[in-house]
Amino acid sequence: MLTLARADSEPAQKTVKTNLAKEIKKELRALEPRLKNKKIKTQLKNAEIVINKTDFLSIFNILIDNAIKYSDESIEVHLTDGRLVIMNDGAKIKSDEIEHIFERFYQTDKTADGVGLGLAIAKSIAERNHWEINARSAEKTNFTLRW
Repeated sequence: MLTLARADSEPAQKTVKTNLAKEIKKELRALEPRLKNKKIKTQLKNAEIVINKTDFLSIFNILIDNAIKYSDESIEVHLTDGRLVIMNDGAKIKSDEIEHIFERFYQTDKTADGVGLGLAIAKSIAERNHWEINARSAEKTNFTLRW
């Protein structure tokens, strides 16, 4: 709850020149123990941009955590100019639920770990930075962050 309150009230932090592909690779290496039973495919454009690195990595970690929890066996991470997409092959989110998944305490799977705050925090951080975050669930569930 404290993280969500901070995300709602704090202004966006300082931007710095960052190689997002390098940062994502570093985060994925740290997550290797949790990824050992998953197939992970990455397609990362290697470019340095000026961005709020701390907030970007916070959102990345929320989205990759979700993908790890809900994927059956595969996760994809795509980074292009101004866009991050994280996809997983787990259970699809029903169309009547997709519009609510960024709400505080909302959970599509009531048996899963957590309390339904991760995506709300990601949305709050994105909005604070004037970024856009959304979700779709078709063949695969995917979350897209645009800056």
